[in-house]
Amino acid sequence: MGTVLMIFHAIAPSIVLVTIGYLLRRFKVVSHGFVQAATRLVFYVALPIFVTLKFYETPPSHQFNWIQIGYTFFATLIAAIAIWLVSHRLVSDRQSVGVVVQGILRSNFTVIGLYLIQAFYGLPGVSNATLLLVATIPLNNLISSGALGFYSRTAETEKRTHLILGLIKNPMILSLLLIPLIWFKPPVPQAILSAGHYISGMALPLALLSIGATIELKVLHMHTVVGAWSVIVRMVALPLLLIPGAILVGLRGIDLVSVFLYFAAPTATATYVTARAYKANAMLASWIIVVSSLVGLLTIPIGLTVLHLLGVV
Repeated sequence: MGTVLMIFHAIAPSIVLVTIGYLLRRFKVVSHGFVQAATRLVFYVALPIFVTLKFYETPPSHQFNWIQIGYTFFATLIAAIAIWLVSHRLVSDRQSVGVVVQGILRSNFTVIGLYLIQAFYGLPGVSNATLLLVATIPLNNLISSGALGFYSRTAETEKRTHLILGLIKNPMILSLLLIPLIWFKPPVPQAILSAGHYISGMALPLALLSIGATIELKVLHMHTVVGAWSVIVRMVALPLLLIPGAILVGLRGIDLVSVFLYFAAPTATATYVTARAYKANAMLASWIIVVSSLVGLLTIPIGLTVLHLLGVV
């Protein structure tokens, strides 16, 4: 019972922040423009600084769990292929296939996962999750952009441009270049480190507020069949199918929690922006984001509680 309460107390602040974000937008305290600017600030500034500081603060003795990273990478690859093939056959609207693929594949692990792993394990947990993140984001973005581009009505050259620029400009992919900071730590003035901590400290709370502010309940009556299928696969099927495999390969504790949150987190809010860039079904993308975020408030605590009851975390 104590662990269940601990899980609840760790997740409750994220629920509160998402709710506050929704209410701020609902009562017009913040505008759609502010939410867009805040999202860009988080994605392009605060989160990259957050990740950079975590690499810098990770001790050189940190042990990579290559089984964890390898399992997550190949499980993601196999799941992506299966999702694409099934979506191609089941989704009749060609402009929605790529949206479904990325809606299932791209999780909000960058925000929800890092927030919760920090609440459970502190710096060691964040280091573990960050390494998992930068090892899998390039694969996610490549497959998601490929699926969107394949079914897009834009010209081939424009598709390739979106794909290439999306990879080059993604700050989380560029974070791969900063992994050597774990072992090579150049001297940095304390004032710069402190400023970095101030900026990175707002990354996760501001991201959660932005998630709440993007929730539009009026879209819930739209795209119910395709959207519901996408959310069920994202929030229920992926964890149920892939977490047992993680347990079988020997992942336990912090390593297993990171993998669980990676597969169980709701759909990334960036999928809406990407869908619009490819002239795909952006409203369906919004539906999947909203519903998966709401469903995640229930499925993530249940999943963590089950893993605890099984004695693997």
